[in-house]
Amino acid sequence: MTTQRDSLLDKIRALLAKTVENGCTESEALAALAKARAMMDAYAVGDDELSLTKEEKAILRREPPDSKDPYRIKQHLAVSVAKFCECKVWGDRGGILVFCGLLSDAQFATWLLDTLAAFVQNEIVGHLMGSVAEGQHRRRVIASFALGCTDQRAP
Repeated sequence: MTTQRDSLLDKIRALLAKTVENGCTESEALAALAKARAMMDAYAVGDDELSLTKEEKAILRREPPDSKDPYRIKQHLAVSVAKFCECKVWGDRGGILVFCGLLSDAQFATWLLDTLAAFVQNEIVGHLMGSVAEGQHRRRVIASFALGCTDQRAP
C-alpha cells in the first residue's frame, strides 16, 4: 500500500523523468522541471528521497485489479511504452499489465500508459461525436479507431 508521501514522490519522479532524451520538447522538459522543483519546495522533498541508483533491484508495478480496458488500448500500447521507459511488460493471469524495471522507470511507464490511454479514449469520444454509426456498427467504429490510434506499425 502506497502512502501519500510515496504518491507525491512518484509524481515528482515522473515529472523529473520528462526530459528531451525521453522524447519531450525543451519547453515541456523545462515546465516539468519547474513543476517538480515547486512541488519539492512546497512539500520539503530532498534530493536524497528521490535518488535512485542502477544497483537497485527490479521493481514490479501492477495496474490496480479494477482497471478497465474495454478496447484493449493499454494492451496495444504497453510494449512501446515499456521499450520507451526501458522496462519489461507482460500480462498476468487476470489480464493485468505488469511493468518490471527500476522504480522510477516502472512508475513512469505506468503513468505514461495511463495518460496515453486516457488521451486515446478522449479522442474516441471526439471521433464518435461526428459519427452516425449505431448499434453493432458503432462498436466496430470504436474498436477500429482505437486500434488505428495504437497500432505499432508505421504506414
